This record gives sequence, C-alpha cells and structure tokens, in this order.
Amino acid sequence: MTSLPTARQSSENPYHDRIESGTLVYTGAGREGDQTLGGMNQRIPQQYSELFPIYGFILIGSRRDRTIGPKRWRFLGLLQYQRHYPETQVDARLKQRKVWLFELRIHADPPEIPVAHDGTIAVTGQAKPSH
Repeated sequence: MTSLPTARQSSENPYHDRIESGTLVYTGAGREGDQTLGGMNQRIPQQYSELFPIYGFILIGSRRDRTIGPKRWRFLGLLQYQRHYPETQVDARLKQRKVWLFELRIHADPPEIPVAHDGTIAVTGQAKPSH
C-alpha cells in the first residue's frame, strides 16, 4: 500500500513511495532506524521465484478528511517485482537511515480480480525481469 503525501503527511510518514512510468517505487517496511531484508521486505523479492500475487492499493485521501469516508483506498493493480536496492532516507525521527526500495511494475488490467481466481494468476516467463 502506498500514498501520495501532502505536506502534513510527509511530516508524519517517513516513506517516500512514488510512481514513475508505470512502476511503483516502494519504500520497505520499518519507520525508524535501518531497514533489513527480513519479514515483508524479504518476502517481496520472493515473488520472482514463487509467483504469488501482490495487490497494490493507493491512499486517495487522509483519514482526517471526513468527506471521503471509509473508501480512502483505490486499487492500483497487481504488482510485479522488478528489483530492489538500498538508499539513504530520513526516518520518523528525522535521522538518516538505510532503507530498501522495491521497484514493482503496476499491472492495472484487469481492474479487479475475483477471489476465486486468486490462486490461478501467474506471471508469464516473458514478463519476468532479467537478472
């Protein structure tokens, strides 16, 4: 999940996620201190070999905005792991730290996935990134 931050959100949220040419550049999990390639940060690259779906959602408004209501998230699409690399960013306490960035290709079609088909979605060999 990701969001496009407002100035207030930027002060509360240390993640610098962005979308560049159909690719989500996602900052790994961990708000403070150096991030590691453990937990969810370890799981994302495993999509390359294990072919499981990653569903992307984007926050379209703040939880403080009562005009939006409960539907603050929009389905972005299925995400396909491309690569990951380290970067230095500022954490929630404004201290420099190492984070992991993951590049995930956004596949917006189909716009929705029936739950019954969740286990049958596969990434084709030609769509896999080359290493």
